[in-house]
Amino acid sequence: MIVYAQYRNTVSSKKNGVWLDLTIRHPNRDLTSIAKAVGIKPWLIAKKGEVTGPIKWKHSVWTGLVAEGTTARAYERGLQKVYDLTLKHSSLFNEIAADGEIELTINQNVASDDGLVLRLSVYPEFLAALSASQIALRICGWSRTKKDASVGIRLKTKSARRAQASK
Repeated sequence: MIVYAQYRNTVSSKKNGVWLDLTIRHPNRDLTSIAKAVGIKPWLIAKKGEVTGPIKWKHSVWTGLVAEGTTARAYERGLQKVYDLTLKHSSLFNEIAADGEIELTINQNVASDDGLVLRLSVYPEFLAALSASQIALRICGWSRTKKDASVGIRLKTKSARRAQASK
């Protein structure tokens, strides 16, 4: 049974690829151990108070690439990997989410001249797994040219909304 999503990419090319990032933000936890725990190599780790260029990090941040590809099958495998991670590491994610925030970002390059810009159906079982692990979902359509518009949608869990309201 398919529990993750359906994806349609009108053109199969690197320019129209999709990639999934997992981001964890926490006010005081050292996030360097997350990579080993979840088996994902981060492309960004910043500790609270660290300065990177013009940015002074208010929280510790960890972002890792979960999956990427240009085909519907690659996308399905990526979402299955996320689904499996949520089941396997639910207690870790809930522990982090108690004081921090976890977000899955689904990114896709899009072109507004293709007609259908972005089509994504996410099944309830997948959303339930994200919610049970306190993981927010962000969906982004990225322009291939500066003149094209970008599309962005973000769905937060209740605990993430409460945490933001208290800040």
